[in-house]
Amino acid sequence: MFRKYAYVPHTADIAFMAYGRSVGEMIENAALALVNVMSDVRKIKKNRSRILSMQIKEEATNIDDLVWMTLQDFLSRKYSLNLALLGIKISGLDLSGDKKVLKASILYKKLSASADYSLLEVKAVTPHNLKVKKRKGIWNVKITVDI
Repeated sequence: MFRKYAYVPHTADIAFMAYGRSVGEMIENAALALVNVMSDVRKIKKNRSRILSMQIKEEATNIDDLVWMTLQDFLSRKYSLNLALLGIKISGLDLSGDKKVLKASILYKKLSASADYSLLEVKAVTPHNLKVKKRKGIWNVKITVDI
């Protein structure tokens, strides 16, 4: 089994590589790496509130932009809706046409007023140098997040 993600050195921000046997699995693992930058996931999981989900749909002209847009939407919803994010579960992915389309569920728990699971505040997922590649049957992408 391969690792889902790995953090890599970066001079000012945080960067990580996410991996998957499919583009969908790679995106799920990138979201997991992003969650672990921002939050103490062990504390979120111990919270007795139930795991909720919301549906998202993203469209882009290429896979790189689809990854970036999905992660940026994921991050945006965390702050705009005050969520404790747990990850993304891909339910549909069409990469065949001119439009690349992703359907997924964002997994989360609602934050109570007293709950604090924060580690770092991520301002944005940057598209700079984001490039999806496939090597030896494994999809990978390097993501940089602005903190």
